[in-house]
Amino acid sequence: MPIIDGLIAARGLVYDMIVVTGNTDALEQSEVKLLNPWRDL
Repeated sequence: MPIIDGLIAARGLVYDMIVVTGNTDALEQSEVKLLNPWRDL
């Protein structure tokens, strides 16, 4: 996972947030909650 994606995932985990992104593939290996608004809604 690229460093910037790791930082985004870490922020989501620490603050119990949902990460909203169209690029969920980059974050799927983390345990962060993900929402792709172009696919999931």
